[in-house]
Amino acid sequence: MGIEFTINKAVFLSGLQKTLGIADKRTTTPILNNILLVAEENKITIKATDLEISIVIEMEASIRSKGRITLLARKIFEMIREMQGMELSFRELEEHSVEMICGNAIYRIQGLSDEEFPSIDVRMDKNILSLNAQKFSEMIRKSVFSVSNEVVRRNISGVYLDMSIGNKIKMVGTDGNRLSLVSIEIYDLLDVPIKGLLIGKRGISELKKNIEGFAGEIAVGMRDKFVIVKAGNMMMQLNTIEAEYPDYRQVVALPEPKPLIVKRDDILGALRITRVVAEGNYSTGVTLNIANNKIKFTAVDQNIGEASDEIGVDYSGEAIDISYNVNFLIDAIDVIEGEEVVLDFGMEGKPIFIKEQGSEEYMAVIMPVRAL
Repeated sequence: MGIEFTINKAVFLSGLQKTLGIADKRTTTPILNNILLVAEENKITIKATDLEISIVIEMEASIRSKGRITLLARKIFEMIREMQGMELSFRELEEHSVEMICGNAIYRIQGLSDEEFPSIDVRMDKNILSLNAQKFSEMIRKSVFSVSNEVVRRNISGVYLDMSIGNKIKMVGTDGNRLSLVSIEIYDLLDVPIKGLLIGKRGISELKKNIEGFAGEIAVGMRDKFVIVKAGNMMMQLNTIEAEYPDYRQVVALPEPKPLIVKRDDILGALRITRVVAEGNYSTGVTLNIANNKIKFTAVDQNIGEASDEIGVDYSGEAIDISYNVNFLIDAIDVIEGEEVVLDFGMEGKPIFIKEQGSEEYMAVIMPVRAL
């Protein structure tokens, strides 16, 4: 007799959905497009892996017959999503085929033996820290957008989790032209000899997606060269990158702060107006002219035209003309939740520093571009 169980459909569907970012991708190894279902005492375990990122989800179920089987992740998710009813009945027939019944709907789908499915071990050898899931998700949101997409630049192809400063942890992302930094205090940082971890961009992005909405604490640990994260009934294993991260502390040092405070919505509106034109040139540059209590935003493209807008600011010093990548500016400001943004402009050739007014948790640094 093969695997057989009944389970709450919504619970099962939620677990399946968390696997899609890992199993539902192009691969030359077809078994990796499958999930592994394991029926044990009073629970079902779903496993998925692409050999760099793995996920294990445990759910309560009524088990009639223990067993293991692999099924196409995307197809079983789509089938169960369309079914109407509260309880899903699942049983293996012959030759690894499976029957699923929910309400009046019946699906049959062909599975595979679990023999070729990779072994997944998400046990923690070292427990590093514990913190609120939504706080960690927020740290990822405010740092991952700056991470380089260039695979060849391995040392900046992930977020860097810095745990070297007392009871603070920092998360950093950079692509060499911009940098974002989030810093929070934490009192559950355990005494382990790990100062920093470089976590791959895709893995940390999948983690963020899967912990959104989880209200509890998550545990972060290590096993071999992998980061292990436990959030409720879910455990994820993420790849780390063995490369030396750049010394970001030199970049975020602001020698002579001269802050300007602007309304978040005002500056985002002006940047989005100019982006329509700015995206047409290779540098996506928008020029900012700061003078006479206003910032004027200008973008010019010979093939498209010109766009400009301006906002008020408390500034009466020497005029500043400097250009930045408009998308970098929007990305850095868009993650700020407060109503006011602090801008610290450098002189020509120097970066701009962006913060949230009244908070020291977040900072973005963006290098200027050459105006066309």
